[in-house]
Amino acid sequence: MHLAAFQGSKKVMKWLVRHGDIRFDTKRWGYGVATVGAAGGGHIDVLEWLRSEGCEFGEGTCRGAARGGHLNVLQWARSQDPPCPWNVWTCHKAAEGGHLDVLQWARSQDPPCPWSRTECISGATFFNQPPARHRLNQC
Repeated sequence: MHLAAFQGSKKVMKWLVRHGDIRFDTKRWGYGVATVGAAGGGHIDVLEWLRSEGCEFGEGTCRGAARGGHLNVLQWARSQDPPCPWNVWTCHKAAEGGHLDVLQWARSQDPPCPWSRTECISGATFFNQPPARHRLNQC
């Protein structure tokens, strides 16, 4: 389900539900597999469709968008009523992916997305994102 959502394939997702014992709102580690995949792939249309199917959005949705560098998806998720929740992992995943624009936007919001500068530097270092690591060291 995650991969189909990541690729934006509603057709495959529907097939999985019909033919495989899988639901749209399947969770793994407390996060909606489909919503995380769709956000990570940058598919607002799939997220809108999943919401119409009754899927809830959680912190993983923002985390997926941030890791994928999809600022437009993160902005859309946070503009919903109620806003899609986020946590320190949103900033951490943005840093891991080297997406400073996403991290800066998240931190500029009111209230700002929570973060740990040390964890973000660690994530950028581990995933070999030298420009992000350098900029974070200057914060």
